[in-house]
Formats: sequence, C-alpha cells, structure tokens
Amino acid sequence: EQTRHTQEHLRDAREQMQRSLDQLKEDQLQQARASGNRALDALGNIEEYLNQFSRGGAAQRLKELQDEFEELKDRQEQIAERADKMREAQANPSLEEQDEATAEAEALLDEKHRLQEDFAELMSQGGELAERSSESQELMSRKLGDWLRETAKEGIYEDIENSKPLVKYGIWDNASQEEKNIAQKFEDAADGLEEVANSLVEDELEGLQKALQNLDELMQGARTRMARGGEQQQGEPGQQVPLGAEM
Repeated sequence: EQTRHTQEHLRDAREQMQRSLDQLKEDQLQQARASGNRALDALGNIEEYLNQFSRGGAAQRLKELQDEFEELKDRQEQIAERADKMREAQANPSLEEQDEATAEAEALLDEKHRLQEDFAELMSQGGELAERSSESQELMSRKLGDWLRETAKEGIYEDIENSKPLVKYGIWDNASQEEKNIAQKFEDAADGLEEVANSLVEDELEGLQKALQNLDELMQGARTRMARGGEQQQGEPGQQVPLGAEM
C-alpha cells in the first residue's frame, strides 16, 4: 500500500515535469511555471509521506523496544525474588532441600544466561534503531543514543556475569542483594527509555518544520531555474529583439 501511493506521487510528478519542459520549448512560460509548481507539490507530497512513514516506523519500533525491555526487567525481578527465597531457605537445609537448592541454582543460572544474551541483543537493536532513525527522528535518535551509552555505563551485562558464581555456589546472602541491585538498574533504565519515547511528540513537530523548510527551499530553487529558462527562451533566435539592441 505504501509503495503504491509513493509510485502514484512519483508518476504524477514525472508527468508534470515533462509537461513543464514541453511547454518551455513551446514558449508557454506561464503554463510551464504552473506545471512545474504542480510537479514540486507532488514531490513535496512524496517527501512528507516518506518522512511520516519513516517516523511512524521508528515510533513503532521504539514501542516494541520498550515492551521488550519491560519483559527483561520483569524477568530480572523474578530472578531476584527466587534468589531471596533461596536465601531464606538456606538455614539448616535437609539433604532433599540441598538437592532442590542445587537444581534451583542451575535453573537460575540458565535464566541469567538467557537474560544476559537477550539484554545484549536488545542493546544492539537499539543501536540500529538510533542509527536508522537519525534522519526521520533526529531528536529521538540522539536521545536513544544517549540512553544506550548511559545504560552501558551502568554495567548491567557485566553485573549479570559477575553474579553467576554467587548463584552457582549458593552464596545466597550476597546473591540476593546483587540480584536486587541488578533489578534496580533495569528499573532505572526502563524509566530512561520511557523518557526517550516521550521525545517523540517534540520530534514530530521538529520533523514537520524541517520538511516544510526543505520543501520551501526546493520550490524556491525550482522557480529560479524556471525563470532563468524563460529568459533564455526569450533570447534565442527568432525571438523579438528589444529596440536599440541592433546597430
């Protein structure tokens, strides 16, 4: 559907430009200018349509990124809760409880490994989104880049890695506290990502202003070129020569 609309606008712009050139050749300057302006309008529609489509895609992807990060945050909170339960149950455990603790530690390690990989993948996707949206959503792209750098500095990935031995060897007092610390970092990062999403409204206004400015510059340049073309047409052989031009 999007491709069809774009092709229609391009076809309209091409026809108007061709009509403008034909009219210039036939010295129909007024009609040529009108056709040229219609071509510019068609090109402007294409530019704005593509910008809106690109902005909409960036906004949708950012929303998906937020949802995915919320899921990671919830998973880390569950890990912290499970570690805290293990801390509470570690006093004088029976042999059966020791076996259960070993199985739970292995399950937690697997979950921490998956969470670590998914977190790294999400950060990579965020970087790609920031790069792709630098033209259509400049403000959002800049803020998303800042968020990625700040989140990386928090060392969430490294904390997950460093906390694995605490779980593996059943050092639950330390493990419980460390998992809570990681959960808090996820919480803070989620709040920061929400602020990035809030910049979309401001970015939309900025994008519309830029599109209008670009379109205005494009139309002005085309009018200037058409005016020059009209002057050249008037000065070609066969045209009326102003009085006093010949001696």
